[in-house]
Amino acid sequence: MVMSLGGVNTLFAIIFNLAATQAAPAGQNRHFSASKSHSTSSESSNKSFQFNTVHARPPATHTQSGAALMLMLLALILFTSSMLIGRANNLAAKQLSEARTLQALQKARLALLAWSYARGVGGAVCKDQDKDQGVCNDRPGELPCPDTSAPGTPEYGSAEGSCAAGALGRLPWRTLGLGEIVDGDGEPLWYAVDGSFRWRWSSWNRVINSDTQASLQVYAGDGATLITPSHARAAAVLFAPGSALGNQQRDAGASTVASNYLEAALGRSNHSAGGPFIAGPVYGSSGAPLMNDRLSMISSIELLDLASRRVAREFERLLGGYAKAHGRYPHPAAHENPACQLSAPSMTVSACSPDTSRCRGRLPAAESLFAADSYPYWLNWNLWHQAIYYGNSANGLSPHGGACGGVQLGKGQGTGLIDTCHPSPASCPGGECPAQVGMLQSCRSTLILDGQPALALIALPGASRSASPRLGSSNLADYLDEVPNQDGWDNSTPAAEADSYIRPRHPHNLFSSLE
Repeated sequence: MVMSLGGVNTLFAIIFNLAATQAAPAGQNRHFSASKSHSTSSESSNKSFQFNTVHARPPATHTQSGAALMLMLLALILFTSSMLIGRANNLAAKQLSEARTLQALQKARLALLAWSYARGVGGAVCKDQDKDQGVCNDRPGELPCPDTSAPGTPEYGSAEGSCAAGALGRLPWRTLGLGEIVDGDGEPLWYAVDGSFRWRWSSWNRVINSDTQASLQVYAGDGATLITPSHARAAAVLFAPGSALGNQQRDAGASTVASNYLEAALGRSNHSAGGPFIAGPVYGSSGAPLMNDRLSMISSIELLDLASRRVAREFERLLGGYAKAHGRYPHPAAHENPACQLSAPSMTVSACSPDTSRCRGRLPAAESLFAADSYPYWLNWNLWHQAIYYGNSANGLSPHGGACGGVQLGKGQGTGLIDTCHPSPASCPGGECPAQVGMLQSCRSTLILDGQPALALIALPGASRSASPRLGSSNLADYLDEVPNQDGWDNSTPAAEADSYIRPRHPHNLFSSLE
């Protein structure tokens, strides 16, 4: 039972009065009457007095005093219990609001990640005339621009078509395919996006790959502790504004002004585009809240590691299609090929073609290798191939797993073989021809990944854990973390060492074996 404070006070007053009545001093309720009669005679006069006690109470006892104290104690217990119940209800309401806020932030985070992962599906395969216009550059890793429309307007909930670096606005829930997401106080979420990861429909030369770095900074509630290190800045920051503080106005005319919803404290500002931002709540010396914003973020590492999984899936599909059509996998591209070490996208990116003298290197980027209607253009345009290690086996390079033959040199799998299938004349499309020619291949019949055989494999480095770029580097340690995986970049290392790999025990590198 929950009782209002006014009801408790009334009950307390009734019980107190009752207790006071029970404890009245002895004699207060006694009533005495006296009568005097006079008789006169000639001889004498007599006076007589008669005392009659009417409604006399017995003397007060200790039992009555104890009952009064018990009643007063009961009143105190009821009053205290009601106060505690009221506080508990307030605390429960606050906890429920907090839980709803955290749930809203997490839902928005997952929606942004899912949207980014799915970019380029069913529409990124461009026609030749569109490639130089960049109209098909939807790519994994990018994030939508914030929504700057006022609530209630037709465009509310939809991402803007373009935005500046660090742009701040409301979460574009409609673009994400969701209903409006609100925090525990019923306020729509706000959202900031980093310049390197924002969606661009016209600037096709802005690449997103595992080397891309974010710049948004987020500080802890003390305003001094940076929770986004230099190699893992925030690609996106989500804000739950909470209830209005101070002189914030939240009527229709002020609904697009960020400072009416997000606060600033300790030299950090959540209502300024680009930040730096601060994770609330923050309280002043009096205990009053200086800001009540709740934050959640997506780091560049989280976003790019997820994008790497999408990239691996695409190349698995493309290489699988190639193997089905040709009975083998394509040769790797030479890691030192200048066309495989571009710093910016170019229409000549397809020159990063297979090298038939290699069984280890970079992933070839010649579109002519793959079916024209299945090759997502964003793979090349964002230079993902430069960050992917591609290893192949002698059987993986021979039609139908060795059906072409091949002359074994020496004993054992690691001593090399003569490949009689694949020449490399420059006139061949993509650098590969079906005519037979002999050459020395320093690779095993099969690759070994965690003790299991594979025909080929690809390895993605994942997001960079440092601020230094890796694309274009010839140092394999810049891409793969485990030392046993760092000795097979070219053919100079004996195959017995270079063609044996292990999956890392940490999630940085992503290995995918091809059978």
